[in-house]
Amino acid sequence: MGILFNSPSMFDGLVAYFLVGTTYSVELPLLRWKKNPFLVAFVIISMLLIIASVSFIHGQTFVLGRPLVFTRPFAFTLFLSTLFGIALALMKDIPDVDGDRAFGIQTFSIMHGKRKVSK
Repeated sequence: MGILFNSPSMFDGLVAYFLVGTTYSVELPLLRWKKNPFLVAFVIISMLLIIASVSFIHGQTFVLGRPLVFTRPFAFTLFLSTLFGIALALMKDIPDVDGDRAFGIQTFSIMHGKRKVSK
């Protein structure tokens, strides 16, 4: 899409999204970030922020043809993306506590219990 729209910011965002997603999932030493709840939260939040910022950068510089300006809507979108990412990072593992426990993946739901995380 970044190439199709001739947008370097969109291309860079998609590459960053791919790299962060790969480090989250791949089974190699020092990677497989799924096993650490803090790295999971970092991955989710960074992916949401990459999507939000790339869309704003692309919209301002390539669609509207003006220079990138850090606007209030941009800051608000980043703030909401961060809040959504934190909630998603905490809640996404609640249904899979048994599977995570069986594979030794420490999630907030396993460390603190389903009920406490869902409150």
